[in-house]
Amino acid sequence: MTTSRLASCLSIIISLAGCGRASHTDPSSADVVVVALPELETPPPPRKNMAWIPAGTFVAGTPLDVLPRAADEEMPGVQVVLHGFYIDQYPWPNEPGAIQTTNVTREEARTRCEEVGKRLCTELEWERACKGPRSTVYEYGNSYRKDDCGVTASTALVPTGTRVPCRSAFDVFDLHGGAFEWTASAWGRGTTDPRLVALRGGSGEPGDVFARCANAVARRDDARQPNIGFRCCAGDPNDAQVSLDVARTPEPFKPVQGTPELVARLQASLPPDLAAQVPLSGSGAWQFDKLWAWSPIGNEFLTVASGCAHPSVHALCGIVIARVRDDAVDPLAFVRSGWWAPNVQADADARILWVYGGDGQGKYRVRVAYLWGRIGVAEPERGALSLSRRKHKR
Repeated sequence: MTTSRLASCLSIIISLAGCGRASHTDPSSADVVVVALPELETPPPPRKNMAWIPAGTFVAGTPLDVLPRAADEEMPGVQVVLHGFYIDQYPWPNEPGAIQTTNVTREEARTRCEEVGKRLCTELEWERACKGPRSTVYEYGNSYRKDDCGVTASTALVPTGTRVPCRSAFDVFDLHGGAFEWTASAWGRGTTDPRLVALRGGSGEPGDVFARCANAVARRDDARQPNIGFRCCAGDPNDAQVSLDVARTPEPFKPVQGTPELVARLQASLPPDLAAQVPLSGSGAWQFDKLWAWSPIGNEFLTVASGCAHPSVHALCGIVIARVRDDAVDPLAFVRSGWWAPNVQADADARILWVYGGDGQGKYRVRVAYLWGRIGVAEPERGALSLSRRKHKR
C-alpha cells in the first residue's frame, strides 16, 4: 500500500472514531473508541531486546473525566495515529538484569542511541508503547497497583526486568519505577524556554499520578541527574507531538456574578454528601449566595459557590466546588463551614484555598487543595487562627 493511500485510510479511521468520555471511578468503562488498524505491512525482522510497536491509533493524554490528570501538561484524550517503530524493551543499556544508566544529558543520550543505529523516542512513541493496544492508563491496566512498578519518591534503582508485572502489553519493561527517560520531544506546553525537554516514566509521589503512561515532566536538555536515564527507539521517527495550548488567568481566584441558569445547574448537582443532609425544597433547603471562579492551574477552571441550608435549629453552611462544562456539572467537593456562612480566602499558592467557619466549639479554618483534578480537604484547624500565609480576602 502506498504512503498516500495509507494516510487516506488513517484519516478516515480518525474521523469515524471520534472522542468519548470516561468515568471517574472506572477508566476501563471509558467510552473512548480505540481503533485498531488492519495489518498494513509485514512486521520487520526482530531486533534483539527491542519490541515492535505496530502502526495504529491510541488515546494520547488523559480524557477530561478520568482522574488524576494534569490539565496543563496532558492532552485531553486525543486520538493520535503513529506508524510502526521499535523501542528498547529495557532502559539503557537495554539488558535484562542491568542497572539502568543515569546522569546523562539529553545530548549524551541521543549520541549513545545513534552509536548503535538507534535514536531517542518521541514522547508520544513512548506513551503508545506504555499504553499498549488498548490505551490503558498504566502499562498493566486501568487500575493503579502500587507494587507492580514500585513507583515511589526513592531514587534507588533495581536491576531491570526484576519487577515482572511492570510490563506493557507490547512487552516493554520498566517504563516506571526507575529513572525518568529523555525523549526527543521539546516540552512545548505554553513555555518559551526552547531548552525544556519532555521526559517520561520515572518515579514520584503520589504514585497513582506518576505511574500513569500520560505523565510527563520537563527538564532542561543539559540536566545531569541520578534520576534521569533513557531508552532508544528505531525506525523512522513519528512526527506527532503533544499539542496543548495552556490558558492561564492573571487572577486565579475572583468573585463572579452567577446567572440564574448556572445557580440552578449547581443546585441540581449538589455533592452527594451535601444532598443527603439538606431538604430538597422548602424554606430550609440549600441556597447559594456567592460564587467565585477558581483556576488553580492552567487549563483548569472551577466554580466555587458558598451557601447555607437550615435542616435543623442550626444552619449547615459551606462551599461547593464544581467543574462546570457546557454539557455537565461535576461536583468535586463540599467543604463545611459549620453554622457560619463561609469566609473564603485564597492562598499565595493558587492551588490552595482557606475556608473559615465556626460551630458550637468555636471558629476554625479548613485547608482546601487542588490535587491533579481532585480536591483534597484537610481536617479543621481550631484555636488561634494564625494568618502566617499571605492570603487575599475575597
